[in-house]
Amino acid sequence: MSEIRVGCAVLAVRDGRILLGKRGKAPFYGKWVIPGGGVNRFESFAETAVRKLAEETGLEISVREIATIKEIISPPHEHRVIVYVSADVVGGLCQEDARASCCTRDGGGPFEVAL
Repeated sequence: MSEIRVGCAVLAVRDGRILLGKRGKAPFYGKWVIPGGGVNRFESFAETAVRKLAEETGLEISVREIATIKEIISPPHEHRVIVYVSADVVGGLCQEDARASCCTRDGGGPFEVAL
């Protein structure tokens, strides 16, 4: 691998809860994850966040700010930078046929989260 991959994860808040999606591909298939994905060339983090959340969940957001930045370095195959943005859900409906399933946690048993 010769390039650093840059991603954007969305800490989307709705009704005081952070939205999670069920991962639909490897790695971590079937685990609950923070929605997001790769940043396209010449795309801002806010634009990536809006695009990815709409694609994955059908929801519309208003991005607030960059919350934190994390780096994953696993030589020789992986080097990624993930920018986490905070956002509020402002519209749309969770789509069951979207690539990720929407989750609002209303109690119940434990569930596995991939972080």
